[in-house]
Amino acid sequence: MVNETQPCGPVKGKRVDPHVFQEEFSDHYTNKDYDENSILVSDVLQSLELPDPD
Repeated sequence: MVNETQPCGPVKGKRVDPHVFQEEFSDHYTNKDYDENSILVSDVLQSLELPDPD
C-alpha cells in the first residue's frame, strides 16, 4: 500500500510516507484505548469486567 500512488482525490498520484503512516496508525489505536496488538488496554477491560489477556 505505501509503495503505490493514491488513485484519486486530493492526494492523487502521491505516495504515503511509511513513517508518517505508522505514527498515525499507532496514535489512532492509542487514542481508542488499544495497545500495539489491537487489544483493549487493561484499565478498559477491567472497567468492563472482562478478563485481561495479559
